[in-house]
Amino acid sequence: MKKFKVLSLILSVILVVSCLSACGNEEKTSTDTVSTGVSSLDSSVVAEVDGQKIKHSDVGAELIAAEKEAIQNYLYTKLVNEFFEDKIEITDERIDTELNLMKASIGEENWEMYLMFYGGGSEEAFKKQIKDALKQEEYIIQKGKEVGITDEELKSTFDSAPNTFKIAVMNCFFCDSEEELDKAIELVQQHKSISDIATELGKTLKEEHTYYESDIIWKNDLNNCKVGEVVYTTKESGSYVVGEITELHSNWNDEKVKNELETKLYQDKGYEVVNKEFEDFLKEKKIKILGEDFSFIQEEIPVEETPIVEDVTNQVVEDVTE
Repeated sequence: MKKFKVLSLILSVILVVSCLSACGNEEKTSTDTVSTGVSSLDSSVVAEVDGQKIKHSDVGAELIAAEKEAIQNYLYTKLVNEFFEDKIEITDERIDTELNLMKASIGEENWEMYLMFYGGGSEEAFKKQIKDALKQEEYIIQKGKEVGITDEELKSTFDSAPNTFKIAVMNCFFCDSEEELDKAIELVQQHKSISDIATELGKTLKEEHTYYESDIIWKNDLNNCKVGEVVYTTKESGSYVVGEITELHSNWNDEKVKNELETKLYQDKGYEVVNKEFEDFLKEKKIKILGEDFSFIQEEIPVEETPIVEDVTNQVVEDVTE
């Protein structure tokens, strides 16, 4: 079964060529090929490379496959939203709060471009995406809370990867280039305060929360840092950030860390429950794509266990991967 993706705000569906579905009801031909509107276009030229003409018939199979995949993605997104539609109520105030947080993070100067590429072209369309995502998140966590978690599970999860849950709070700014980061590092090494550095570089400080281990790679190991210390990222990380640590949260039962752990475990447990509910929901749906029956539920094929071969001289064992 295809499992739904939690909190996927941007579900991109690229409809390759709309004309493919225009004549999609023709009967099977004598050569047992099914037409989806492609046959009438077979002789048309769709591209040229160094004067060599590429006909529609040359790429017809790929276009049909792409169209089917696009339709599947569209239907899947539609069914996910339908499944969650009445599960949780999300207020307009909650949506506006999330929208404003994202806008502040992305920056006013980049907002219109962000909406164009990722937000459906307008704030109203993006609000719909946020609403759908929040419904998924809230319902999954609700189901996880019904299952419940223990302190032992929280501590075990923390111990398995502590740096992914430890949190540092910073007043920081982002540099626009490697050269600007070099200048900021030079000022740090002169023991200037973070506010003075930001002023000199024309930057605005803002509070950010970061995990000890994340996509942002710090020059200093945060485990060895103290509150008040100014830190910066490595150039290799591609994230040119300079910040002063204002809080460190490094114990599993620290309130901020514990909240992170609880959220993760509630999501994990809730996901399993909701995924089963969603599977049952899909089983009730009768779906056809381009005239053919289709199901998102795929039967799992049992795999026979391979006997373990022990201490056999000159035995060649080939790994067979799916």
